[in-house]
Amino acid sequence: MSLTFQNETVHDPVSITVPPVDQFTNNFFISTPLFSGGENFSLRPYQATYAMLVAKTSEKDSITIDGKAPEFIMPWGPMPAVNGGEELSGAVILVPHGTRLIKSGSGNFQCLIYGFDDRESYGFPAAMNFAKINN
Repeated sequence: MSLTFQNETVHDPVSITVPPVDQFTNNFFISTPLFSGGENFSLRPYQATYAMLVAKTSEKDSITIDGKAPEFIMPWGPMPAVNGGEELSGAVILVPHGTRLIKSGSGNFQCLIYGFDDRESYGFPAAMNFAKINN
């Protein structure tokens, strides 16, 4: 299955494992991958890389990318609370090509990285905390 956007560029589908809230962590070191070229097979940065962020609503404003406020593609919005827990908010930010640090100054959050280009796409959880969550 592939997805076609308005500009008729074809992309592959992506499946991403979403870690549970109990496995959120407070910082993520990421490195954006290179695009392998689609029809032309020439390495270059993807046309866009994004990060989907999920954080407690009370802690969302402390998240930075390389120490600066992120560039939002989709601003913070409410998400359903999990198991009666704290309210969560989600947002999508643009991630410039290269190695980046996405960090929270006040709590744990989740970061899913994804991107696409001509005939190619990718996505993955940037990291997760492997703390024991069952008693």
